[in-house]
Amino acid sequence: MISMALKCIVDLGVPDAISKSPEQPVSLSNLAAAIPLHPSKNDALRRLMRPLTHAGFFTTTAVLAGGEEAEDHYSLTTAGKLLLRGGPQSPFIEYKLFLDATTMTLWGMLSAWYLYSADAVPFEAGHDGASFWECMEKDPAQKKAFYETMVGDSKLVAGVLVSECREVFDGVESLVDVGGGTGTMAVAIARAFPKLNCTVFDLPHVVAGVKEKGGGDVENLHVVGGSMFEKIPPADAVLLKWILHDWDDEGCLKILKCCREAVAGDEEKKKKKGKVIIVVLTPKINLT
Repeated sequence: MISMALKCIVDLGVPDAISKSPEQPVSLSNLAAAIPLHPSKNDALRRLMRPLTHAGFFTTTAVLAGGEEAEDHYSLTTAGKLLLRGGPQSPFIEYKLFLDATTMTLWGMLSAWYLYSADAVPFEAGHDGASFWECMEKDPAQKKAFYETMVGDSKLVAGVLVSECREVFDGVESLVDVGGGTGTMAVAIARAFPKLNCTVFDLPHVVAGVKEKGGGDVENLHVVGGSMFEKIPPADAVLLKWILHDWDDEGCLKILKCCREAVAGDEEKKKKKGKVIIVVLTPKINLT
C-alpha cells in the first residue's frame, strides 16, 4: 500500500505542489487545487496522504479556520523532499522506474516463480522469459526512464562520495568508472578532484556523446568504450557503482578479475595505490 500510494503522489506531483506553495504548511484544499485532481477526489486525497504521513514523507497539522471544522495542512519531511522532481540529490526518477507496472510485475510472479519456473529471475517469469535488459531495448520509454534513473542515482551517490568519503581518493591519480553510463558519476568526481584523471567506461553505444552531454568542459575526463567482461582500462582505482548486483557469481568473478588486472600495474604501484571501490545498495544492518 505504501509503495503504490507513493507512486500515486509522485505521479500527481504532490511533493512539488507542497514545496512551491507560498502557504506553509499547505491546506488540503489548496493542495488539491494545485494538482490535476478531479473535483470529486478531494476527500480521497486526504486518505491517500494519511499512510504516507504515517510513513514519514509528510507532517500534518489540523488548523481551525473561522470557526469551521479543522482542515489538515501538510509539510514535507526530509524524506518527502527526496521526492521532488529535479532536486540536486533527488531519486525522483527511480521511484517512477521501480514502481512502474512493468517492473512491479515481478512481485506478482514471485510465488509462481518459486513453484514452477526455471527462469533465472522473477522478472523473466513475468515477461515470457525475456530479461529486463531485453525488455528495455524494446521499450524506448522504459529505456529512457532507466538511464534517467541511473543519472539521478549517480548525482545522489556522487554528492555523498565526494563530500563524505574523500579519503577514498587519497593517493589516486587515475580512476575508471566501470559501467559509468552517461558519465554523471565520473564528471562529478573529476570536477571535485581536478588532478584526478577520470575515465567513463561502458559499452560504446552507451558512452557515445558523454563529453557533449555534460563533460565537455572537464579536462580530466576521458571516455572509453568496451566490455567490462573482457578488459578494463588500467588505472590506480576502479569504481563499481551498482554493477555487481546485476550479475551472477560467475559474471561477478569475470568483472572482478578484469578489475584486478586493471589496477595491478607493477608490483610496487599495486602496493601503494591499486584499489577497487565498490558502491552497493544494502539494507540497514544492525552491527550490534
